[in-house]
Amino acid sequence: GVLAVSLLGARFLNRRAGLLGGLLLAVNGYFVGFGRIVQYQSLVLMMTGLGLLALGLWQERGEDRWLLAGASLLACGLLGHYDAALALPAALYLVLRRRVELRGRVVPTVAALILAAGVLALFYLPFALHPNFAKTVAYLRAERVGTGGPVYNNLLRTLPLTTLYNSTYYVVFLALMLVAAGFRPFRRWGRVVPVVCVLLLVGATTGATAESCPYGVGAGPVGAGPVGAGLRARPGGATTERGATAEGRPYGAAVAAVVWLVAIVVSRHTSPGERAIWLWFAVPFLFHYFLVWDPRTHVLNAFPAASLLAAFPLGGLWAGQARRSSPIGRVARQGALLVGLALYVLFGYYIWMMFVDHTPEYRRTWPEHRNPVYWTPYEELPRFGLFGFPYRAGWKAVGTLMAEGDLAGVYASNEEEEITRWYTRGAERTYCPGPDLYLIAARVQDETPVDRVDLEANYHLAAVVRVGGEPKLWLYRPGPPGGKPALYDVEDFEGRFDGGTRPEAVLPRPPADIAPVEAVLGDRVRLVGYRLDTSDACPGGSLRLTLYWEPLVPMQTSYQVFTHLYDGTMWGQHDSTPGCGLWPTTRWEPGRLVRDDHVLSIADDAPAGEIPLLVGMYDLGTGARLPVTGPGGRGDAVYLTTVVLP
Repeated sequence: GVLAVSLLGARFLNRRAGLLGGLLLAVNGYFVGFGRIVQYQSLVLMMTGLGLLALGLWQERGEDRWLLAGASLLACGLLGHYDAALALPAALYLVLRRRVELRGRVVPTVAALILAAGVLALFYLPFALHPNFAKTVAYLRAERVGTGGPVYNNLLRTLPLTTLYNSTYYVVFLALMLVAAGFRPFRRWGRVVPVVCVLLLVGATTGATAESCPYGVGAGPVGAGPVGAGLRARPGGATTERGATAEGRPYGAAVAAVVWLVAIVVSRHTSPGERAIWLWFAVPFLFHYFLVWDPRTHVLNAFPAASLLAAFPLGGLWAGQARRSSPIGRVARQGALLVGLALYVLFGYYIWMMFVDHTPEYRRTWPEHRNPVYWTPYEELPRFGLFGFPYRAGWKAVGTLMAEGDLAGVYASNEEEEITRWYTRGAERTYCPGPDLYLIAARVQDETPVDRVDLEANYHLAAVVRVGGEPKLWLYRPGPPGGKPALYDVEDFEGRFDGGTRPEAVLPRPPADIAPVEAVLGDRVRLVGYRLDTSDACPGGSLRLTLYWEPLVPMQTSYQVFTHLYDGTMWGQHDSTPGCGLWPTTRWEPGRLVRDDHVLSIADDAPAGEIPLLVGMYDLGTGARLPVTGPGGRGDAVYLTTVVLP
């Protein structure tokens, strides 16, 4: 991706700008961080960069193969993520520059469009027809784009997250060079336009007082005062997305940005190559900073073009110094080179410290190991939108022990399920008290609640997993201590865990020992099976019931699960949100197996004999139950079995 952007800059601007722009992008924390994990950002960067480069070559040479290549590359970028669509205006500009020739080249143009449409249809057609599509659209509209606009100002709101991924010095340097590049197309009195726009942008941004921020910013220069009060607010809190714009929408900053960028694009002093790069920057910049309520890390889409544009004045400065042959000029040139190298080392070391060096993990151990060289506009790290940072908690040791049979049973953990599901290969997890294991990780990012009272009262420390000699993960088993806890070093397990990594290892599958049911509730969810413990089934006792659900479609309603011991009289009952209240149906994903535990307390006066056990779901707001079809269906309940009380 970096190479593609560098080649694009060399072709559209000049070689110096391409080289320097590539170097600036190479130490951009957003792309370094996302390059460490399996995500789409690097793919989109490479495909859009190469796609625009191919269209630029078609514009220069008129060879139809470059038009086909550009169309297919941009379409492949859109397969990675629809963020790639933000590069389409720049692509359209490159195509329309040859609009006279397009009239005589209908066949290649239509072929390019058909090729792109065919590539996109491979994914977007089944995606649009999938049940998750409506949920995705609703999520993007409500949680990302927002409904309280139409205009926002995210210049200040995204600063803490951007200066976590990158050093503050890098961000300031890039912004200053970008402003300098924005003055290049203007001459004499024309420079009044960028000056006024800069003043409006700064004034409108620093004067904002009611912008809410979803990143959870703490104290600090940015987190202080009325701006900080808004920055610290979270969606759904006291400062809502609608409330953020109630006192006056930030039109000033948006208008200033639009006027400045439009003036640059239409200026006769802007070359075609510069114009394409400015369009590649302007569209994602305006979209994510002014039209989206919660862009989070998606602002990274503006940085590839920003790196090239920031490098443009640097390249001019470099060329100007190279032409100076006097002794003073040579000293100035060498001094400028040393300053540039020092700045690059400063930028690069922050990236090394944050993403490469794991001893210690800088973000996880903040602020204990805070480097005083790197000033930040915050005192507490943002809490949301964090991806790609080193996180070694010792889970590979747990996964290997489970795979080899040395660690068995249902577990609970303070770590989020997206992480544990991968490392435990889909082992059974519960959110309720009384698991076979508690797995407690240190300094988790998104902590899941566990029953600390149950843990401290009924469990003992059985093992400790160390990472680099430091304890990072604690394993607890039921009962009193039985000796010293075992010590495991994750380095002894990593090779075996990685060797057993196969796609089928994490596919959802029901446990082999459950009683199958296969009943369908309201065409929304399937009850796959259940497990029932009747060891305490007596008057005044209890039943332990575990249900296994498979959602068929995304659910907008949070359904309650009812479990009834019922023969016309209610002798035992437990109604709750699934997962002991922590895993509502609105979070369920189609095709993913959901474990749901229930404990039914049996009435003291329950009669001896056989009593049916019924389960189902209902809307808590209306009380309406989901109809049941298939095995065991009894109208609006599923008959599981008959419980015999002594």
